[in-house]
Amino acid sequence: MDKTISRRYNLIDFIRGIAVINMMLYHFLWDLNYAFKAVRLEWYRGIYGFIWQQCICWVFILISGYCINFSRHYVKRALTVLACGMLISIATVVFTPESRITFGILTFMGTAMLLVGILKKYLSKLPPAAGFLSSIFMFLVCYDIPKGKLGFSVFAIKLPQSLYTSLAGTFFGFMRNDFYSSDYYPFLPWIFLFIAGFYLFELSGGVTPEKYDLFFAPINLAGRYTLLVYMLHQPVIYGILMLFM
Repeated sequence: MDKTISRRYNLIDFIRGIAVINMMLYHFLWDLNYAFKAVRLEWYRGIYGFIWQQCICWVFILISGYCINFSRHYVKRALTVLACGMLISIATVVFTPESRITFGILTFMGTAMLLVGILKKYLSKLPPAAGFLSSIFMFLVCYDIPKGKLGFSVFAIKLPQSLYTSLAGTFFGFMRNDFYSSDYYPFLPWIFLFIAGFYLFELSGGVTPEKYDLFFAPINLAGRYTLLVYMLHQPVIYGILMLFM
């Protein structure tokens, strides 16, 4: 394997590994706070917990968009991720309906991989700086679509309630009032963050300089097998807590 490509993967796996470890810690505290009601951490339930959770998902989505540039089997990967998302949805509905997951991050990721993979050659026609900035702008503009708004703060406009009536609309971000999911990542706004990651690849030059090569085996291993860790970590954490609670 080309040396620069290997180093690039080391850096990506390291960053993703840090995010995975944070995800496991976040979900461990979620189980303690909500599933088992063993503690009540106000900082976790408030803005600090929200910022922590957002940082984790931003890293995952940006890195996934970045990696679509050198994924040669994106269709297979996308279908695998979608299948895992469906499996998690079914499992949570059956075993933990109070914490069920519908349209979670894996469903979004699989959809984004498939769509951006297909559109890569068209997206590449836009200069990477313009593509990145416009994607971030659109992500911020669309961020509150699930809450019924489009735009920023006082410049936001209220969207028609008629958009928020179907399950299909909920998938795209127009969340109907009776919908619940403990992990909800709709197509809008998150697709724009994924596309920003796609353009970030070109902005970074597509390779990682040697001085940024980061490797620490446990962290990189977690980053390399992110999907497997994601699928297994909650049942393991839940099982351990059941033994001690």
